[in-house]
Amino acid sequence: MLNVFLENDVESGSNKTLLRGYQWDDTTEKWILNKGEANDPTCNLDSDKIELDINVKPQHKKELEFYLEVDNKLCKLEYDRTEDPLEVTMSLIAENNLNSSYVADIFSYVVKHWIGFSKVSHLTFKLPPSPNEYFPLDKYYTYMNANVDGLKKKLIEFTNRVPEAQHIPEDNIEKLILVTDFPAEVSDEQMQALDTVLTWNDEYLFPALDLLRLAVKCQPIGAKVGNQSFLNHLLHVLRTSKKIINHVLLIKILCNLFDFAEGEELMLKYQLKICDTVKEALSSEKTHKSISSLYLNYAVAVAKGSNLDIDALCLNLIEMLKIAADPDSLYKIFIAIGTLSVTKYAAFANFHSLNVSGFLMECKMHVKGDSNNIVLEKLLKSFQL
Repeated sequence: MLNVFLENDVESGSNKTLLRGYQWDDTTEKWILNKGEANDPTCNLDSDKIELDINVKPQHKKELEFYLEVDNKLCKLEYDRTEDPLEVTMSLIAENNLNSSYVADIFSYVVKHWIGFSKVSHLTFKLPPSPNEYFPLDKYYTYMNANVDGLKKKLIEFTNRVPEAQHIPEDNIEKLILVTDFPAEVSDEQMQALDTVLTWNDEYLFPALDLLRLAVKCQPIGAKVGNQSFLNHLLHVLRTSKKIINHVLLIKILCNLFDFAEGEELMLKYQLKICDTVKEALSSEKTHKSISSLYLNYAVAVAKGSNLDIDALCLNLIEMLKIAADPDSLYKIFIAIGTLSVTKYAAFANFHSLNVSGFLMECKMHVKGDSNNIVLEKLLKSFQL
């Protein structure tokens, strides 16, 4: 994370930094001032100094290579198109001991040459929002609250309604419910009972799913479910179940899978497949809170350094902004947008291109509570031109 306060409303050149950018010219074999940027407010053209008096050729260690003269101090700027422009900017400032007040101007220069992300070409080059007490978030959102006694009573009630082949004696349910204490070891009998309740018919399935929501935190069970085969089963049930409560619980299970290594790896690897399936459950408002939590967890994963499909995640969050109305869902979406925007400039630029500020404005009527309003205003300040 960048330990610097970024003034996101500073426009390029507003602090009048004297900045000149030099590019290598193969014809003259000199580092030449880029005259094409003479009208750029970050570049104050000095007509009597159009080339650098140095005998250093490009090293070609990275895709883009320049020399920047910042208030008469010469700095070498090298970066690849895959690098985050803000991180490039901050590294240059740190390596050359430059004043942090130059962030906006250097950042603008870096972005203008950052051709790996075409969507930024028409944007005003503003800085992303600053890290603050609300975002970026670095902890996954999980659902671990439980009424274990109520869950046990419902399992006992339903075991007497399911077909005989799926019946579990009450004593075995008493043992099964102990997995909510997250023991280090789980017996074969408990595993078999869990497998059985998860085969119950759709109308009786929800207590079994609620049990699994908690049980995945138990290491032996987490290891059992943290595989593609079981994930496919969960997604199949999500697509085919007619019960909204099952949809909600299945998405909460997916959220909880982030909380242990095998589950996290699974959730990251199959991001697109999972999110595409989950979107089918958006038609019910009752699923919005859990889906928002899921998208928030993917944003947290990006902040932790995971390589995910950021474009797809941005689209998912915009889609949620269009339909979510409850304050809790909106808050999680806001935090996810802020988390992505702070940690990945590509996401910040993508949100700009998707007109996120317009959708945020439309959410204002649904926002309740001081925290929601504060986070919303921080985002609007960053994204409005």
